[in-house]
Amino acid sequence: RALDAAEAAVQGIDRYLACGLDQQKLQELWQKQVRAEEHADEVLLEAWAATVAAQERLMMSVEQGLVDRVVETSPLDPEFAKDLHCEGLSLLATKAHGAGVKSVDRSLWGLVEQLLALEKIARFQERQLRSKQLKGVTQVPVDGAVTALYRAAAGAANPADPSGLALAADALDALGPTACPAPAGCKGMRLANASFGAWVSEDPGELLRGSDLKDVVTPCTGHGSMKDLLSLVKAWDDGLISAEEVRQMHHIDKDAHSCDEQCRSQLTIHLASQRSIIAEAMLKLR
Repeated sequence: RALDAAEAAVQGIDRYLACGLDQQKLQELWQKQVRAEEHADEVLLEAWAATVAAQERLMMSVEQGLVDRVVETSPLDPEFAKDLHCEGLSLLATKAHGAGVKSVDRSLWGLVEQLLALEKIARFQERQLRSKQLKGVTQVPVDGAVTALYRAAAGAANPADPSGLALAADALDALGPTACPAPAGCKGMRLANASFGAWVSEDPGELLRGSDLKDVVTPCTGHGSMKDLLSLVKAWDDGLISAEEVRQMHHIDKDAHSCDEQCRSQLTIHLASQRSIIAEAMLKLR
């Protein structure tokens, strides 16, 4: 409206100079243009104040841990398991961690979009204020939000960071049993093959959380289900076979299936850092 009023005022001056418009009418056009300019200035200052308020709310949310909460509650898409295979525990765990990082990036993207849009609006309004020589409320820096987003995304991608290690463990728990299921008759994830069958775990992520190995892994003989074991026990109870024969036939002798050094070596997980698109983008903005 201010531009339209200014255009009308210019045209009025042209007509006045050409003797086609009286001075009173020209004065009215000029006053209308001035009022429109003043209104435009007021609207710009109000818009700037709203932008600064939005910046302030964003920074308050960041300071109260919003970014960390988004990372911690990032949902992991089960479909990622389709891209994982039983190709070695460390490799599978690394790929599961990568899937977790992608999920975190997706969750953080909404915040990044808001931040970028807010900054673009602020820069435009700031240019308008300077061009009109107007002074609005003091801008709230959002550098802290950029830093928080970078640290959260980079931490999630780094297995040496506590948040990255926790993400890798959660991803292994969520995707491991689907990508590499335990043999029939056992539950959880197949961790490694063994002479008697396989080592399995229902909570493979505990291997990354530092839990005692004996509390995490279980020997899986692959010789049938609990129903088969109960049948053997009944045969022993009926005196048809001895207890030793039950152990031998179902391979449940725990001492025979203790996790030795070779087993521990197989179950040691080595992770690699992952790429975070959000971390890379925020690094460029810092």
